[in-house]
Amino acid sequence: MREFDHRAVAALLESEPVEAFRLCNDHLRLHPNDASALFIVGHILAKAGRFCLPWATFKRCVELQPKMAPAWNNLGMSMQECGEFEQARDAFKRAVELSQSPEHFANLAANYSAQGNYSEAKRWCRKALEKDPEHS
Repeated sequence: MREFDHRAVAALLESEPVEAFRLCNDHLRLHPNDASALFIVGHILAKAGRFCLPWATFKRCVELQPKMAPAWNNLGMSMQECGEFEQARDAFKRAVELSQSPEHFANLAANYSAQGNYSEAKRWCRKALEKDPEHS
């Protein structure tokens, strides 16, 4: 891969995550502010169960690309996995503002549920199901 091809690297996530990680790191040495490459690195770290590590990566993504809804969502996931539920809720709400994705609604619902606020959790679950009746 001569030039960094974000789509090609993203395609490697499932089959060759170590190679995708290596390619992103190589690219980020020269282009440290590439939000898409940072997002891929954060995703790989999260899939490896290293949730507190991608927190900083996703935080940098949203600093560079404040309208990147998936980065806000994944930032929320990282924060929540590290026990920072209120900060996570704020990140999920930002993702919801930017994208009406059922996934983002569901993650906000899970956040409320984890905090024992079941009425809000139900409200956000309903919104997720309105967007996608088959959503888990």
